[in-house]
Amino acid sequence: MVVPVQLSHPITEFDLSAYENFEDLAAMAIEQDPRGAIGYLTGSSFSLDTSRVFCWFQDLAGLTTQLREIEPRVYDIEASGALNIYQAKLDPVLATIRSDGLTEEARVELNNVVKDEFVIDWWGTFDDLATGDSEFAKNARIDFRGQDVDEDDPLKDEELDPFVEFLTTYRV
Repeated sequence: MVVPVQLSHPITEFDLSAYENFEDLAAMAIEQDPRGAIGYLTGSSFSLDTSRVFCWFQDLAGLTTQLREIEPRVYDIEASGALNIYQAKLDPVLATIRSDGLTEEARVELNNVVKDEFVIDWWGTFDDLATGDSEFAKNARIDFRGQDVDEDDPLKDEELDPFVEFLTTYRV
């Protein structure tokens, strides 16, 4: 059973200058309980690195802050001196996300900006994964239930805790 993580500083818009280690902030997003959260599945864009992790946030502001401020530092975009260029290219996409939400078109546009370092394979809410009808959500539920059960129906209440645990290792 996964116990919801109580964050002392939930990932939302806040003063990032107080943090020296951006990997710690990235870990907070990975470890947050997904129930009631908004998130994305991400990993390196290097073709041989197929590991992925879910990052979860309390709100859209936290998600966009992670994409603008934390992910580029995790992937050393800052170290290469390209952070300002990355952010300038990303800001119009983030403005679209803030106005239109997490659309598939915005995800494709975002991946065009970040494709040299990382990718976003999916984004949405935990409820989208648990009950949604997107191909990604259905496949995640089928993978969760096992190969013997080809069932993509919405999760039942008693499946939620095991599904949360399953997501911590899904595609890792």
